Amino acid sequence: LIKTHLEEYNESKTEDFIDVYLHKHLKSKDGSSSFTGAEGIANLRTSLVDLFQAGTETTSTTLVWSLLFMTKDLQIQEKLQEEVDRIIGPHR
Repeated sequence: LIKTHLEEYNESKTEDFIDVYLHKHLKSKDGSSSFTGAEGIANLRTSLVDLFQAGTETTSTTLVWSLLFMTKDLQIQEKLQEEVDRIIGPHR
């Protein structure tokens, strides 16, 4: 993923976190900066892993708790079913 972003890097087109990070990485001239050299790419890799894991954990925990609360409240279940039927249809 990082390699692809490096190959397709366009300074005037930053679309995501990796692009913004690479912009700083490629422009940094400070040898002591955590953005420069191999350390900069390693730090990017670590940041991406952290973001992915944090997002995954937060999402799964939220879903588990939401389902738990829905099992305890009949009104929420009915409202959710109405919305599913309205958006997806009752025969799916």
